[in-house]
Amino acid sequence: MARAPLPLKLAVHHVQEMCGPGFGDDKSALLSKKERQAFPLMTDVTELIDFMDEKIAEHKGQTSGLRRDLF
Repeated sequence: MARAPLPLKLAVHHVQEMCGPGFGDDKSALLSKKERQAFPLMTDVTELIDFMDEKIAEHKGQTSGLRRDLF
């Protein structure tokens, strides 16, 4: 259990900003504007993680989602 969990709205805001277009020379976005419009409709962090897993599978073909094997 987290002692001070990140509020959902703040987590969604940060993920939305990280997946949007950049401020530098490269203006490409990781997710399209239509895909990013789903963020405000999310009700919990599990839904956010599942959404990101789906998008990773669609864009990269990676079926393991956000998980990173460190060993």
